[in-house]
Amino acid sequence: MAGIYMTINIVNYFDPFGGCYLNIDGDIVSGNKETIKAAIRYLGKTDRTAYRNLCTVVDRVSEKNCIIADQRIDSKGFIEGLNLDGCYVKGTRTIYLRPDKSDSPDVIEGRARTIKHYTEAVARFWEEYNSKQ
Repeated sequence: MAGIYMTINIVNYFDPFGGCYLNIDGDIVSGNKETIKAAIRYLGKTDRTAYRNLCTVVDRVSEKNCIIADQRIDSKGFIEGLNLDGCYVKGTRTIYLRPDKSDSPDVIEGRARTIKHYTEAVARFWEEYNSKQ
């Protein structure tokens, strides 16, 4: 069982005790997949409500620059431009984070804030969508 857990966690984020499984897509060239996992663990330790929400409504966190011209992007609360920390394309369950090679605590905490922010956007979209059905 431990071997399966470790194999899954090499590629993705898996917390069997917290009931959380997320696909993680890192940018091999200019990103750091481990800081995404660290940010998710940080959320789990510091904000259990946000962590449970993340594990419920999001299925993928990906390191990829946001294309701000896409009208479906929900980037409220962040400065528009190439340095956008992250984004969410409405109608998906994916959060995008700007690639960053750094592994400093500030980067991890910043990623946790960005993940939390866009998790709330994902939840809002799907609540509104489901209420119209």
